[in-house]
Amino acid sequence: MIINMKVEFKRDLHHNFMVLSETLNNTAESYCIKMLTYQQVEGILPMEIQTINSQDFYYYEITAKQSMNNLFDKTVLSLDRVRKIFQNLMNTIEKSYDYLLLPDDFLLVPEYVYLDINTDLPYLCYLPGYQNNVKEQMSGFIEYIMNKVDYNDKEAVLLVYRLYAVSKEEGYTFHHLNMVIQNSIGSNSQGKTVNVQGNDEDLNQTPDQTP
Repeated sequence: MIINMKVEFKRDLHHNFMVLSETLNNTAESYCIKMLTYQQVEGILPMEIQTINSQDFYYYEITAKQSMNNLFDKTVLSLDRVRKIFQNLMNTIEKSYDYLLLPDDFLLVPEYVYLDINTDLPYLCYLPGYQNNVKEQMSGFIEYIMNKVDYNDKEAVLLVYRLYAVSKEEGYTFHHLNMVIQNSIGSNSQGKTVNVQGNDEDLNQTPDQTP
């Protein structure tokens, strides 16, 4: 796990970049780096790597995007926006399996989650070798959203608190979080409660019992 990381911002005539450099040896497979360098994946910031004096620098293109931390500094979130953010983030993370990426290498932290200013879609930063448990990161991210939700929107507040409660259950999966969101769409956030059972680490596992 990378514990020391430097963040810089650079630009050229047409692009803006967030540049991350890490101080530990990167043990990630070169496949992940090559794949993200040559193929753009929806929901993941485009990345390229430069090595200077044996130091790796990861360049992430953030043109026409703003970090969630900056964008939500003085903004409250509606129910629809909360749903959209979580649905797209989880779709991106689950889709990463198709590209043989490691979910624990996503930086699910507001400073590194970017929103497209035109589509409002979130983009994640993938840092090979980061290796922080993505489910624990998601729980912390939900806690951040709890402080940004519009507390005049009772349905939005209820949804976020239900997501947070599920994320604190032992053995929860992203499937459980998606069920909470789908229930809020189908029943205006009333009625069903998600019960988490088991201790499986598979993010896509279907729970043993249907709420």
